[in-house]
Amino acid sequence: MSIFLGYGFSLGLVGSGAGLAIGLLFVRYINQIAAGLEWLTGRPVFDPTVYYFREIPTIIESHTIIGVMAGAVLIAVLASVLPARHAALLHPVEALRYE
Repeated sequence: MSIFLGYGFSLGLVGSGAGLAIGLLFVRYINQIAAGLEWLTGRPVFDPTVYYFREIPTIIESHTIIGVMAGAVLIAVLASVLPARHAALLHPVEALRYE
């Protein structure tokens, strides 16, 4: 059971770490991405007459990031509990008999 729970925990850490890196890069370069999309499509992505700002404001709060990452890891561990319980109840010889 601990193998499955450890695997769920490590998968949650890797997934939330990769999501954090990609998300922070996206937030850092959101205005450049919007400018590139405007150049590509020829239309403003965030029309200033509708949204009332020239650049997309970005605010990064560390406690929010930590909370989201902790939640993602917790969800990954909780999702691995059912398979871990199922595997723990199986007898190893019976589980491998038809493999």
